[in-house]
Amino acid sequence: MPDRKKVKKEKTKRSGTSRFVAVILLALSVCVVVNVAIQLNTYVLLRGQVEDLEKQIEEEKQKKEEYSNQMEYYSTDEYIEKIAREQLGLVMPDEIVFKVDNN
Repeated sequence: MPDRKKVKKEKTKRSGTSRFVAVILLALSVCVVVNVAIQLNTYVLLRGQVEDLEKQIEEEKQKKEEYSNQMEYYSTDEYIEKIAREQLGLVMPDEIVFKVDNN
């Protein structure tokens, strides 16, 4: 009979160790799943931010292009002449100016 008691104790010892290992593995598995879920959520959020920023970059590039075109136009003789005529009332040397009185 002493052999049976030894076997029972060993089985109990093994099953206790097996349960402990199973609990540890389960806890580690839960930690891994939670960690992966958090990282996946962070990745999705950051990916959305990247897309938003890429859209903003494209919009700013378009604005820059428009501003460059305006700067080119503002430096042309045509624009300078237009502003001189409309805002400053200047005329070319060979032009005659007629003023009409609406009374």
